[in-house]
Amino acid sequence: MTASEVSSPRRRSRLVLFLIALVVLIAVGWAGAWVYAANRVEKELDAWIEREAREGRVWACAERGLGGFPFRLQLNCATPTLDTTSGDKLHITTTSARATAQIWSPNAIRAEFTSPARIQNKETGEVFGAHWDSLTMNGVGDMGGRPQRAALQARGLRVEQIEEEDTDASPLASFAELDLESSLVPANAGGPEDVSYSATIKGGSSPILVLFGEKGPVDLSFTGVVTAAADLKPMPLEQRLRAWAAAKGEARITQFTLSSPSVAVTARGTLSLDPQGQVNGNLNLGFAGVQQLAGQLSAAGIIPEGMAPMVGALAMVGQPADVDGRRGVSFPLAFKDGRLNLSGLPVGRVPPAF
Repeated sequence: MTASEVSSPRRRSRLVLFLIALVVLIAVGWAGAWVYAANRVEKELDAWIEREAREGRVWACAERGLGGFPFRLQLNCATPTLDTTSGDKLHITTTSARATAQIWSPNAIRAEFTSPARIQNKETGEVFGAHWDSLTMNGVGDMGGRPQRAALQARGLRVEQIEEEDTDASPLASFAELDLESSLVPANAGGPEDVSYSATIKGGSSPILVLFGEKGPVDLSFTGVVTAAADLKPMPLEQRLRAWAAAKGEARITQFTLSSPSVAVTARGTLSLDPQGQVNGNLNLGFAGVQQLAGQLSAAGIIPEGMAPMVGALAMVGQPADVDGRRGVSFPLAFKDGRLNLSGLPVGRVPPAF
């Protein structure tokens, strides 16, 4: 056997040992990087909880654990709770939650929640329950942890009001599908940021609608932008509206469509509030099935029987239009200092928002 033939197996052995050592080093390094990232996430999570508490939202877990090795960061939270200490004072709890993020993209988070949830208004004592087949939330934040985009998706969502005895529940609404999305839009000249939004509801129903003679199902979709609306701190509605009016915010409705077997409504336009809470702006409102709706409301006793023909006559004021694929009418609505004009005719005043 020649010297070269002897050295060849030795070189192969050294190569195999080198590759094994390299794999071990990579595995150890990756494990160390994961542990570092997990510790970083724990610290960032604690800092985020502190920031949220200062904003009036107190989050807690009965038990919290971090896992997901080797490629994910997964936070498991048993019995998560949320208490709002300003605005509407609520206590919200659900069974469990799981939030995951890829280790190379920790600011993109997907959260899944286990049904059911319980919502208590600590001021009024009212208690509500929510059940769902699936409920997920996706969010993307900046490096400081501030949310930039968020999306909520629910399937088979049912909402009910729970009586004091905690044994009876009154159904309030149900949705086959519910999708909500929002994102921050940078404002000009360093002013308050805007929020773009969209929502889709499919297969909605409610006992309240049945009282109005509408069994459903109801579908809803809308998109638009609310300017100067990026302050996410909990606060009373009146305070929020005052702050929004002071910032000269606008609600721009790009598309709004509501449809049921008997009625369809569309809208687009822009609305705002002045410092006195008066509504200003313009809306183009489309309506199909107004006469049938008036008959349903009359039969349900919601409006006097003699008013149904008057509501039908109101449709004569509008212009023929296609409303979500149905024959209907459109009405231009104009708001000026709280005064409402319908197709150029003065109708009355809208109560101030605050």
